[in-house]
Amino acid sequence: MRKALIALVVAMCATMGCTPDRAPGQPGQSLSAQSQAEAYFALLRALYTQDDALNANATYLALDLSQARLSDTAPLEALVRDFCAEHGYTLLLDTMEGLEDKGYITDLYFENGFVIGFVDVSLTDNELVTRANKWRSGLGAIGGEYTVTRGPTGWTITAVTSQWIS
Repeated sequence: MRKALIALVVAMCATMGCTPDRAPGQPGQSLSAQSQAEAYFALLRALYTQDDALNANATYLALDLSQARLSDTAPLEALVRDFCAEHGYTLLLDTMEGLEDKGYITDLYFENGFVIGFVDVSLTDNELVTRANKWRSGLGAIGGEYTVTRGPTGWTITAVTSQWIS
């Protein structure tokens, strides 16, 4: 009876997996949450390189995740914190309204920084569709609707529609 029970447990482990879904180096984070973070981060890096004037003399990078469908924001926040450390920014996690309330944004102008935000259309394990933007002022912003797809080498932007600049 004991051997049969052990065999049953071994068989269940083999078919269902005994190890939890954990991303390497990220205790407690599921692969799905880490993978989702990598999709947003690929888009954030692309937005960052567009229209360098929006980054000029900035000391803050504000990240608005209020309309993102991430299952867990912590993995993305960690990636962006590292990015900010590499590029000399202080990360602010807030909405534009919150930044206005705190005095960072006045008269539709973020003098010392810029905001990157996402308004998600859909999010699956293999595709992110989101309206994303990088904003510095009422007359200084870029954005569009982006499709980011997971392939064998990671996440890449595969479509951009409704692109705009102000």
